Amino acid sequence: MSRPPLAPSGLLLAYDCSTDRLPEHLAKVFVRLDHDRETQEWIADSQKRPHGFFAIGAWKLLRTLMSDFDANGMLGTHDMFVLSTAHWQVLLESDSALSVLDIGAGDGAVTEKIASFSTEVTTTETSSRMAKRLRERGWICHEVNLVDDPIPSDATYDRVLLLNVIDRTDRPLTLIERARDLLASNGELVVCAPMPLRPHVQEGSARREPLEALPAAAQSWEKAAADLAMYAIEPLGLRVKKLARAPYLCRGDSRHPVSELDLAIFVCERA
Repeated sequence: MSRPPLAPSGLLLAYDCSTDRLPEHLAKVFVRLDHDRETQEWIADSQKRPHGFFAIGAWKLLRTLMSDFDANGMLGTHDMFVLSTAHWQVLLESDSALSVLDIGAGDGAVTEKIASFSTEVTTTETSSRMAKRLRERGWICHEVNLVDDPIPSDATYDRVLLLNVIDRTDRPLTLIERARDLLASNGELVVCAPMPLRPHVQEGSARREPLEALPAAAQSWEKAAADLAMYAIEPLGLRVKKLARAPYLCRGDSRHPVSELDLAIFVCERA
């Protein structure tokens, strides 16, 4: 497949892949998205309103004392964009309003897209600063690490989200299992991760390797996505219903208003 064209914003927004390089069962469920109006508007806003000198300076100072994530939670910097509302509706394609649990929801900017067509939104966060932001949006937030502690309720959910979390947690395979066990009957688990995988855990300002290993980084998006599905998702009793590719966008400074990672999105159900 030829290299994807440059988007109007000047970013390389990759949504397609070489399906002949995927295992047959994943090639059959690949969904091609595109850079729609909502995506373009978010990029344009980031280019028009990047973080200023003082915000970036404060963030760099806080990073010496705490994790990047907590620094972002304190300052409201480096907001993220994964998929537009229309993209999520294509992938989740449910007309009925459903209950959602977003594990490690961050500041809720990504959650909000799915919340717009959900009846009930519950979140979890290990960062108290991010948990405060989630509650300010009007959502329930449990400050728990699901690997170690259960949600203080026996609820199950129609959709459980693990969006850009498994590559930053100590026990990603255990976390996927916990998320699977919180699915209601016929529920869907959505797992997103940047490709290629470069997992690490932050403890304050330091980084280390996670206790549970994910597949090693692969040279191509197709190989990386297939490895994650076959070695970390399917062995846990899950079937991939849909697979998509999209850019993972982050607001930056005036020199680099938007940074971009390559994302794989898996919509799964119990096998």
